[in-house]
Amino acid sequence: MHQFNEHHEAFDGFSPFYFQVIGPRLRREEVKRKTIVRNTFFSVAISPLFFLIFLLIGFSLKLAVICFVIQMPFYVAYCIIYHQRRFDVETKESILGGFCRFRNWTYFHDQRLKKSDLLSYGLTDFVNLGFAPKYNSATIEDHITGKIHGAYFQFFYATFSRADEAVYEFCPWKYWFKGQFISLTFPQKFQGQTVVFPDKGVFNRRKRRGMKRIGFADPVFEKMFEVYGTDQVEARYLLAPDFMQRLVDLEHAFDGKSIRFGFAENQLLIAIETRIRLGVGSMFTSLDKPERTQNVLDALAAIYDVVDGVSKPQARISVTPQSTAA
Repeated sequence: MHQFNEHHEAFDGFSPFYFQVIGPRLRREEVKRKTIVRNTFFSVAISPLFFLIFLLIGFSLKLAVICFVIQMPFYVAYCIIYHQRRFDVETKESILGGFCRFRNWTYFHDQRLKKSDLLSYGLTDFVNLGFAPKYNSATIEDHITGKIHGAYFQFFYATFSRADEAVYEFCPWKYWFKGQFISLTFPQKFQGQTVVFPDKGVFNRRKRRGMKRIGFADPVFEKMFEVYGTDQVEARYLLAPDFMQRLVDLEHAFDGKSIRFGFAENQLLIAIETRIRLGVGSMFTSLDKPERTQNVLDALAAIYDVVDGVSKPQARISVTPQSTAA
């Protein structure tokens, strides 16, 4: 029996659970995967018909060849992406759904959000802190909710669009921002507000909505991030080197860039800009290949590590309301 690298104590016992619950379901769905692969190859195989169609509708041989050569790569790419998308949806329901059953979390299907839903998913909080741009419509994918060490969390992939809902439905490529979003709500509130952005050199701001820039002695940290806050004592306590390394590891786990995060009220909000969704691998390999599930396990364990950095801090220091930002 394959032993997964469970990384975190929260996933102790996942390996036998996988082979009892998730693995059998994936093997049953292997027939669907093979059907999707056959449909993909069939769609690509009939592409030469376009060449005959061009000739039949009166194109010259030279023009038909040119049109076929131009459209062929786009058609093949469309076929692969379309069928891979269908495969991803069905496979994630098994793998992500399996993780949710293991941890007693909840997994939701992909959905396009109405404007009335935006507050309930906390997207407005990310926009208000500057972690995501203002938008007219949005969709979320791979939405998971649950608790980690008593902290309520939401985890989803979001696509923001400038187009309104009617236009976005027919023009899904008109997105403005894509990324992985994580919100963690703790029982206790933070004393102040702290936000962290990637360092943009001369384009960095001196202030952000009432918060001042906070400097750190670590030159590596200073080169990577810009910190703004209302309480420099709390900010330096929260952003310990160990915690910052956990955030960097989280960014790598999602193959992302430009991670930005912040503490506000009783929440830790994290946004990772990436076009890559939480992947389950290619449709051209067997469904019960352990690497598929290990990739998801690595990402979820990285989230646990971040929560540990907040809920299991180092030596507590005194933070008072009188402390001020630099």
